[in-house]
Amino acid sequence: MFQFLRPKKNKATTECEYRYITNCMTGDSSKKYKISSDEEFFVKALIQKLINNKLQYLQLQLHRMANGAISVSYARYPVGKIKLQGRKTYMQILKDVYTFDVVDNLNTQEYIDNIDLWILYIKYICK
Repeated sequence: MFQFLRPKKNKATTECEYRYITNCMTGDSSKKYKISSDEEFFVKALIQKLINNKLQYLQLQLHRMANGAISVSYARYPVGKIKLQGRKTYMQILKDVYTFDVVDNLNTQEYIDNIDLWILYIKYICK
């Protein structure tokens, strides 16, 4: 599981630096996954979008699944999954409790553009 630490404010800019644990254990496997640069870029963009929408990023929970995907929850509510390692990449976007969409085989920037759909769902479940 990723563990978020409080951000350090950079006095020169309004940009925050975020630190999190870089090695994650999978659920039932002893295989360790390293955080890829795409995953790091995606998570930083996710946190920044949460902050921009006045949501508490410390409510965010990320769990590495056995297939290398990251399961994303906010305030203990599932939001979706993202897999950026391996040949097949995908992003699961929950629409409501019982329906979801999956976008796959996109580049990292296109997945980051879809974070806004996660933000809409987070606002929906937290109202």
